[in-house]
Amino acid sequence: MPSIQVNQIGLYYESSGQGEPLLFIHGLGSSSRDWEYQVPCFTERYRVVTPDLRGHGKSDKPPGPYSSLQFACDIAELIRSLDIKLSELATQD
Repeated sequence: MPSIQVNQIGLYYESSGQGEPLLFIHGLGSSSRDWEYQVPCFTERYRVVTPDLRGHGKSDKPPGPYSSLQFACDIAELIRSLDIKLSELATQD
């Protein structure tokens, strides 16, 4: 169960495949399991990273409330910790 410490919490994530990184972020009240059917389609070409936001799924659930800014800061720290360069993130043209 991969977990990384970011902003004083354990953030659960999964990473599979190789190539340009592709980050899937779930909606509020959900988890990275939202992407279980999409991930296999993308791992042949991309390194797919699917985190659970704080308070969701297998990530730590510190007392709330949580904010969108807090989620964004956690994801930014996850990207830095996994040594993913923003210029490497796959984007749709």
